[in-house]
Amino acid sequence: MRILHTADWHIGQLFHEYDRTYEHQQFLNPKTYDAVLMNFVIIAEACNRISPDLQTQHPEITGQDVRRFRNYIAHDYFGVDIDMVWQSLNTDLPKLKTGLQKIIENK
Repeated sequence: MRILHTADWHIGQLFHEYDRTYEHQQFLNPKTYDAVLMNFVIIAEACNRISPDLQTQHPEITGQDVRRFRNYIAHDYFGVDIDMVWQSLNTDLPKLKTGLQKIIENK
């Protein structure tokens, strides 16, 4: 359960204090961008530690796309496509967060 809370917290940090009007500009700030990349790595590591039984019961939280994306970030850091990061931040992570929150609320 602690792993679920860890992943959920880090996803929340990626969206915390974003002003939707200036979101993309903030994202392009090098410090923010680096923080986003590091949070992706942490979230993927947490997803790797979710028990296989729980992943089977809740396929929406396997985070397989997030784990693949983590490998992309970790192994091709200088070639990472900023638009791909932006897209994943706005599509993959909200889905994962929703799945994590449902499990946490039901435990």
